[in-house]
Amino acid sequence: MPALAWALATVLAPAARTAPAPADDDSLAVTPAEPPDDAPGEGDVVAPRDGTVADGDVEVAMGADGDGDRLVRPRRRVRFRDGALGGDLRSGSADPLAGGALEVPFVHGTIAFGRVSPRWGRGLVVGAPADPWRDARASTVAPAPRTRSLDGARWRAGAGLRAEVAGGSMAHERVVLARAGAGAWDFGVLSRARGAPIVSLGGQAGGGAFELGMSRYGAWRAEGTRGGRVGGIGWTMRGRAGSERYSPPGAAAGRDPAQASALELDGRGIVAWRAMGSLWRHRSGVAGARAALEVERELTQHDHVALGTEEQHGARRDGSTRPPGMRQAGWVEWRGGRGPVRLGLRDEIWGHRGFARDAVRAVSTVRLVFEADAMTTLAITRSAYHVAYGEDLYLPEAGTDRWWLRAVSGDGTHTRIEFTAPLAGGRLHASLTRIEDIGRSPRPHWSFDWTRRSRTTRDPARAGP
Repeated sequence: MPALAWALATVLAPAARTAPAPADDDSLAVTPAEPPDDAPGEGDVVAPRDGTVADGDVEVAMGADGDGDRLVRPRRRVRFRDGALGGDLRSGSADPLAGGALEVPFVHGTIAFGRVSPRWGRGLVVGAPADPWRDARASTVAPAPRTRSLDGARWRAGAGLRAEVAGGSMAHERVVLARAGAGAWDFGVLSRARGAPIVSLGGQAGGGAFELGMSRYGAWRAEGTRGGRVGGIGWTMRGRAGSERYSPPGAAAGRDPAQASALELDGRGIVAWRAMGSLWRHRSGVAGARAALEVERELTQHDHVALGTEEQHGARRDGSTRPPGMRQAGWVEWRGGRGPVRLGLRDEIWGHRGFARDAVRAVSTVRLVFEADAMTTLAITRSAYHVAYGEDLYLPEAGTDRWWLRAVSGDGTHTRIEFTAPLAGGRLHASLTRIEDIGRSPRPHWSFDWTRRSRTTRDPARAGP
C-alpha cells in the first residue's frame, strides 16, 4: 500500500511548491515534554507530529536517522487529499511510526484502509480522553497514544446526518464499532472480543460537549466540558465521573483517572496570564492535584518574558513508579528579537519542598536562531539538566513529521543543531544531537528529511491572463 500511495502522489503532483515549515511553538526555548501514556516506562520515545494537508495538495517526504552506530533507518511518507480521495502513509523497515491509511469514495461516503484514528465525543469509548492535568491552551508536546488507533477499515458518511462503521484490531484486540448521529447528538456501540460491549452517547451545544460511556455490566464513565468568557476573562471547565472498573479497549486505557475536574482561566491586561487547577482520582489512595499560574509580558524591541509557578501532588498514572509526593516548580523564560538573529533563554526547576527547594529536576536552555530568509534557518539549542534518581525528564526534538522525546537522567547536557533550507523544489531539514550524561558514553543522533508539496488542481490565485 505505501508503494501504491507513493506512485499516486508522483502522478498527481504536476506543480511543485516548497513545503512550509512545520508549525513550531513560538517559544525559542525547549520546554520539557511528557510522553503519551502508552510509552515505555523508560527510554526515548518517538511520537507522530501530524499536521494537515489542504484539499488538492500532495506531500512526499524522504528521510533517515541514526544513533551514531552503523544502523541507518530510512523512511518515506506520502500525504495527499483530493476531494474524497486521500491518504497518509509512512514506510520504513525500522520506522516505529510506519503505517497509515488510504481513503477512497464508497457508497455515499468514504472508506479508509490501514491505521485509522476514530474518536467519539470526549474519547471515553473510542479515542483518547484529555488528561485532566494538561492545560488545553498550552503549547506542549502531548501526542495521543497509538494503542488507541485501529488497524483495519472504517466507513463514514454524512455531515448533518452521520454514520460510521469500523472494524479491526485495537491494541491487539479485535473490535467492531458503529455510530450514528444527527445534529448535535451521536450514539455508538463498540463490540470487543475480550469484554462486554460499550455504548456511547454524546452531544455538544452552546460551547459545551459531553459523553457518557457504559458497558453491559454497568461500568460507566461520563465527561463534560464547557467554556466561555466573563468580561475579559476566558474560562473552561472540565469534569469526569464514573466507576473504577470502566476500561475501554487499548493497552493504556485503564490508566485514565475515573474522576477528575479542571478549571482553566486566562486574561489579558498589563500582562497576559493563564491559570489552571485540577484534581483527579484513579481509586482509593491513588489521586493527584495540580495548580499552575503563568504570566507573560511583551517588552520593547519585540522582547518577551514569561514567569510561571506550579505545584503537583500525587500520581498522574495508576501504577506509576514516580514518587507520589509534592512537587513544586518555578520557571522564567525570555525571548528576544524578530529579525535575522533571535535568542531564547529558559530556566526551570522542580523541588519536593516549598519554593522548589531540594531540586529533583532542573533544566536550563539557551536557543539561538539565525534566519537568512523565510526558508533558510540555523538553530542551536543547548540544555544543561539535573534529574534525581526516580524522576523523569524528556527533552523534545522536533522533526518534520515526528517528535523525538529524549529521556535524560543524572547530570548532563543536551546539544542540538538544526538546519533548514530549500532543496530541489522542496525543503530540507537536518539535525545533529549530542547528549552527554556524566559517567556515561555520549549519545549522538542525526536525522534529515526532504519534503516537497505539490498541487493536484489549478490554484485560482495563481491563474494567469
